[in-house]
Amino acid sequence: MSDTTKLKSIPAARLKSLGTQAPQFDLPITVTKLDGTVAELLLRCNAMRKTEWSKLRDDRHREAVEATLKPAEAEVVQVQRIEDAEPTLITGLLARGYETIVREGLRRDADTVLLFATGWDLDDAFTADALMALEDEFAGSLIAILNAYDLAIYQGRLGNSRP
Repeated sequence: MSDTTKLKSIPAARLKSLGTQAPQFDLPITVTKLDGTVAELLLRCNAMRKTEWSKLRDDRHREAVEATLKPAEAEVVQVQRIEDAEPTLITGLLARGYETIVREGLRRDADTVLLFATGWDLDDAFTADALMALEDEFAGSLIAILNAYDLAIYQGRLGNSRP
């Protein structure tokens, strides 16, 4: 048996030096419609290093937590026990309204996508508002985009780009 028959696959290209990663790649995204059928869209993305993407994600998570807690902090009152403080946080969140919280989350996620994606194959303009409309119509699409990008950057999943 020759050495080449032992290999399950033969690399299409050899890595000769660092810094040769593709600067952009196509990222296929699958969204599920309410009737259970799936649809696919394709995003064009800038490649980030793991460390860059990790920092960006840390910053976005921190901003989300701070945005959620800030209105509640405005209503903080002096309490003797921590159990007495819990209703104040809940009251602060409820005072803002669920719709406001959802809209702010959509905006944050759409803005995050715009930090790495440069376009898509839809006829609609690629904007934060269009991404929010996509999520509003196809629930879970923004998290699908973020998760797919995570897999591409963190794990270098095969098939994360198309020719």
